[in-house]
Amino acid sequence: MQRLFTFGLSISLLIMISLSSVGTSKSSAQTNTVNQYAAKFVCGKSDGDLAAPGQYFTIINVHNPLPNRNITFRKKFALGRPNEEVGEKTRFWPASLHGDEVMGIDCPNIYKHIGRPEGTFIEGYAVIESRAELDIVSIYTAGRDHVEAFHTERVPLRKVPNVAEVCPDLKLDISTGFAAWKITSDPISTTTEPRPAPPVNVAAPSWDQISGSDWIGAFPTAGLEAVSRGTYVYEFSFCLCSGFSNAKLNLRGLADDSARVFLNGTALTPTLAGVTTADVKVISAGGGPPFVPGANTLRVVVNNRIQSLSGLNINGSISATAGTCHEEN
Repeated sequence: MQRLFTFGLSISLLIMISLSSVGTSKSSAQTNTVNQYAAKFVCGKSDGDLAAPGQYFTIINVHNPLPNRNITFRKKFALGRPNEEVGEKTRFWPASLHGDEVMGIDCPNIYKHIGRPEGTFIEGYAVIESRAELDIVSIYTAGRDHVEAFHTERVPLRKVPNVAEVCPDLKLDISTGFAAWKITSDPISTTTEPRPAPPVNVAAPSWDQISGSDWIGAFPTAGLEAVSRGTYVYEFSFCLCSGFSNAKLNLRGLADDSARVFLNGTALTPTLAGVTTADVKVISAGGGPPFVPGANTLRVVVNNRIQSLSGLNINGSISATAGTCHEEN
């Protein structure tokens, strides 16, 4: 009886281990695959050699169906050629959509990515890959002087192995006065946003300079005039290739009066406050989150507490292994 019990227990353990292995295998397989969509496109004017004479247009709508979650994805383009010849293909470009947003990939966009003159007859596939599911619908129109054909097609998904793209290493100078910082919000009624954040030409006598950067502010001559109290939001946008790793942010900063720094909505510490070299604060971030593939935003929110001068001075860099990519959508 004891032997029978031991044998039964052994069989049960083997079954449990087998089931566990299957579950692990499935989980690993799911992790190593992505959703891929191959959307057909036809663009340009045909004289009748490859398609019926006329003008052909395609727009591919990409929709994020998740109302409260951003989705990052990547896209590339592959051209077809006649006589069973293999056409060229592009690299991947990253892109992202906020909850319930829609992006249109149209013929002018495809021409730009593949480097062909607009109006040239081309056909092929837009290949889109994402970990999350997307809604993708292709819209086709064709005609000579007016629309003669109209067709829509929902693009199905399939699972494919997730192959990280190798991009050049990234090294960005984010120093104010030199990098492309923008003012995206301020309390001044006579300004429009977003707009480039100008260097402050005449700073207050008490403002020290950080080597390698300049003060920026709401006005180029902010040292000569009182600036409205309130919140001034500065942003620097950059792109990370989908296969990036080892992303790092390092900066040294000053602010009048004080400033909070956010990377993709995540608050970084410490708070910047002060205008002399003794007040310089150092902020660092690294690893994965809050860095994401595709579009990234470094946001600095400056609080000007009184009707006086206000500005921001940051010296720093962003780097990532295999992180360089194009930002166009």
